[in-house]
Order: sequence, then C-alpha cells, then structure tokens
Amino acid sequence: MSLHAAPQRESASALAQELSRKIAGRSPAMQTLRERVLALASLDVPVLIRGDAGTGRTHVARVLYAVTSPQSRLTTIACGDAASARAVPPANRVVFLEEVDALARPEQARWCALLRRVAEQKGGGPRRVLASTTRDLSALARDGDFDPEFATRLQRFTLVLPPLRDRRRDVADLIRALADRAAGRMGRARVSWTREALRLLVAQSWPGNVRELASAVERLVAFSGDSRITRARVATLLDEAPASVVSSRRGALRRQREELVVLIDEAGGNLAEVARRLEMSRGGVIYRAQKFGLLPKRTG
Repeated sequence: MSLHAAPQRESASALAQELSRKIAGRSPAMQTLRERVLALASLDVPVLIRGDAGTGRTHVARVLYAVTSPQSRLTTIACGDAASARAVPPANRVVFLEEVDALARPEQARWCALLRRVAEQKGGGPRRVLASTTRDLSALARDGDFDPEFATRLQRFTLVLPPLRDRRRDVADLIRALADRAAGRMGRARVSWTREALRLLVAQSWPGNVRELASAVERLVAFSGDSRITRARVATLLDEAPASVVSSRRGALRRQREELVVLIDEAGGNLAEVARRLEMSRGGVIYRAQKFGLLPKRTG
C-alpha cells in the first residue's frame, strides 16, 4: 500500500492521549508500541501485529482501526476458518486477518495479490489490511509454509506485543485499566484496590498473558460488592474452581511463593516489612521463606 498520509481525525497530541488510555503500560516496550501505533496512524499501509497468545493483538488492531479509520467499517476474518478465509472483502474497508499464519497457501496467494493491487493503487481491494500472528512469518516462508511475498508485504510494518512476564511493571496499571473497562461494560461503578490486593495480582505469573489477567479482573469486578477489592477477595478468586484438590494445593503454594519473592524484593530483604504487608508474624514469614527455599533453614 502507498505511504501517503491518511485523513487525520484528531491532532497527534489528542491521539497520543487516547492511545495512553487504550494501551496501558509505562514500560519502555509499551511506550515504543504506542509511538509506533501513532506513527502508523497516518499511513495507509498493512500492519502485522505479532505476539504470544493472549497478549492483546486483537485489542491493538481494534485500537489502531478506531484511531485511524473510524469512517471505514472493520471486517474481521478468522483465517483458521476456511469459509471465512475465502470470503471476498468489501472494497474500501479495513480488514483484520486474525491468525494470518493459519491461511491456506491458495488464500495466501489471493490476499497477496490483493495487497499488490492496493499498493499499485488499482482499486478494488480493501482500504487497509491489519493482521495478527503468534509466529515468525519469515521462518514459515523459509520452511515453505507461507508465501514469501505475502510475508514480506505484511512484515514491513510490524508491531510486537511483549508477554506480561517481560513487562511486570505494567501489570498494576493494566489491572486498573482492565477493571475500568469491565466496570463500564457491566454498568458498574469503578472499583478501588487495596495495595495488598494489587500486589497479590502483580505477583502471579499469568502465563495466559493479558487475556488470563483480564478474565480474573472481570470476575473480581463482577463480585466486587462494595466496590473495594481486598487481598482476601483476590486470594479467594485465585483458589476457586480447582481441577482437583492436588492441583488447587499446588497452585496456592505457587502463588504464595511468587507473592513472597516479589514482596522480599520490594522490601529490600526487610522481613519485618514483608510481614507487615502480609499481616503475618515475622516468624511466619521466615518459615514460609525457608519452606520455599528463599532462605536457608537453621540447623542445630
């Protein structure tokens, strides 16, 4: 697609403020992501959004669409669905190819031809193409599993979403943003968080990334009651719906260890401060830290 500037709905500063609300996080990775979304907002070019499952690729695609092309309709195509992938996209729409690596080779060639036509300004194709993937399209192309030209055209402008494990400092901000969105969808009042509740959530590993975190936050908002979420309420939610008694016990111990590691680090090793935050005795903290191998056990 051409690099000409697309019509601007708002000034750059207004867009930057909107992006800060819609894409939460103060880590360098998220600041870079917002800067690149802002830069691409004025260009009618295809954009590939790459990241692990659950990192929010669809959300970023919708944000990019909302801040750049609100006058065009968005058509989402599930590339893993053969019937959906074969659909002919209406002209002048923004098209989002979800999980583009799942396209069959004939469909890859067809979409590549569409991108070529739009780049050559021959008309008849979508106004803009957004795509998402969890995989390296260049590697797939080298292995013969993806059309090389299509991979090149899609990857010219790529947005990379880091997993939560690589941006832990963003988790607290993300929790607040997700809670506000959930409250808005439910017609509920905004919730507030105790410091201990946020710490417990931040301490979790969240292997399912933003998707898993959003699910937990949504449940907390739904059951918030007095609109103030405490550590006890978070702990209860994390222990709910076990697959088995054994897995529940293991999960609880893993969460206790993760929380203790974070608190010891935040307190600079001051176990009395850790005990105060956990509302435990210092001896109880020492016992738990020794049990998890974070402190050597005393002998004799």
